[in-house]
Amino acid sequence: MSSILPIEKNIIVSVPVEYTTSQKGTYFEKLCAQILRKQSYEITGCEVRRTGMEVDLEATHKPSQKTVYIECKFFNDKSAIDSKIVDLCFAQSFRGDFNKIALFSTVKLGKDAQGTYDNYIKKGIDFSFYNSEEILSA
Repeated sequence: MSSILPIEKNIIVSVPVEYTTSQKGTYFEKLCAQILRKQSYEITGCEVRRTGMEVDLEATHKPSQKTVYIECKFFNDKSAIDSKIVDLCFAQSFRGDFNKIALFSTVKLGKDAQGTYDNYIKKGIDFSFYNSEEILSA
């Protein structure tokens, strides 16, 4: 008897080879902004400089009026996000006085990052992770 194996969906974002790292990031941020707009978010800032940090995207969830810190990580050459990025999202969102956190990534969370993320969720932090599958379905 054969069984169906789940297929892991991945996303590879194609950009011109001459794009700099910054241009690749901006391209991915625009894609993430489009996804958020379809989910009732108003984008209120892109690549916003604040004291000691840069916020990729800032948004307001229209129905709840909650502010959202959004970090966008575009990797085609890395296998997973590490826990430092998850912690950075929390620290910067806390310092920026945001109500919610969203992390978009073309790669999955690594083992330690998944544990760190789960820990924040258990503590009641409103933290969403958009991986390849969520990005593709959006």
